[in-house]
Amino acid sequence: MVTGSPSIILTVEGSGACQPARGTPGCGGSARSCPGQVTELVVAQTFTPSDFDWRIGVLGSAPLFACRYHMARGHWQIQKALGKSERLYGKTETLRIEDAPKAIVALAVRASALIGDGLYGVDIKDVDGRLLVMEVNDNPSIEAGTEDEILKDDLYLAIMQSIYDRLERRGRH
Repeated sequence: MVTGSPSIILTVEGSGACQPARGTPGCGGSARSCPGQVTELVVAQTFTPSDFDWRIGVLGSAPLFACRYHMARGHWQIQKALGKSERLYGKTETLRIEDAPKAIVALAVRASALIGDGLYGVDIKDVDGRLLVMEVNDNPSIEAGTEDEILKDDLYLAIMQSIYDRLERRGRH
């Protein structure tokens, strides 16, 4: 049950192309879905404003990268659609894992472990010292110059090595 107002409504089938809707519970509104997609499955969460979200990349149950995604200017998300093809993005900061708050990194690893041991992007808000897992992305975006700013090619090599190792283990059984 969502008690906060307004709330964020997400479609379960959502992806980066299907943006969440912000509304007031009981207003009769519906989640914005992908064009042409009809869904009865939605997730609602209390809208929790913050200046930025943490994104901790986790691979094979170990932290891989740490970023702060700041909200787009004058908006409640990290990106704001200005038109059909134009977007305004908030600032991003990439940190070494050891420079990110230990409690946030540990929470991201614990949250991703509930899903599995693959590659995840865990979004966390720190609101007055209260850590909130907003989402565990099982297909996180990794953009050149952002998530790979610290590790560079080693980030991609770690992902490829993980895939290779999984295929090798699968082939042996």
